[in-house]
Formats: sequence, structure tokens, C-alpha cells
Amino acid sequence: MALRSRYGKRLYELLNSYLGQTYKLVKRTFGLDELKSLLNAQTYDRFPDFKRYALDAAVCGINEFTDLFIRYDVTKTGRKFTGVEFAIYRKPPNERFVAHETAENLMDTSKRRDDSFVSDSETVPAS
Repeated sequence: MALRSRYGKRLYELLNSYLGQTYKLVKRTFGLDELKSLLNAQTYDRFPDFKRYALDAAVCGINEFTDLFIRYDVTKTGRKFTGVEFAIYRKPPNERFVAHETAENLMDTSKRRDDSFVSDSETVPAS
């Protein structure tokens, strides 16, 4: 898995366990505090910060690099955010292959960047 976000890795494991081996759409609702606890993201006190740095980053990575497609809706009680409902389904095999290729290309690109790295001392001519 080429997920860069630690929240993405945990959310993938969590939602994949609810999905099982089925290709059907599955919905799962979590309370906001419960989800923060499961993702180990209690440091985000404000919901907009949690949404931006943990939830959106995780969902984007999962949809791009894994065999799952997820989307979510936020539930509110009054003016307070109280929960998150996920809709999850497993991508068909042909879409999985594309996600796997994308992840491999990303990994190859980062390896090439690391291999082609030249330190400053090597590029400065001796005087």
C-alpha cells in the first residue's frame, strides 16, 4: 500500500474489515469522538482541522491507491459535528490494477529521485 497518511493506513484497515470480501456498497457510521479515537487523531480539537488533515487526506489516498472507494458525509446535531457516515465499496478488478500501477509508479519515481540525489559537496568544483 502506498498510502502516505498514517490516518489513511488506519482508516483503510478499519473500513476494509467492515467490507469483507463483498462488492456491495456498505455504509458504516462512527461518532466523531469514536472515529478520532480509532484513528488516533485526538490532537485535532477543531473539526475543520480534523477534516482537512486527517479525514480528507486519508480518503483521497485510499481512493487513489487502494482497492476501495470510499466517500463520507458528516452528521450534525444543531451546530455541532457529531458523526461521520462512510459509504464503502470494493473497486472492480480492472480499476484495482490501475490503482496498483499508480502506486508502483509513485514508488518508482521516489526511488529515482533518491538515486539521483547528489550532495552539495559533489557539485561544488574544488578551487
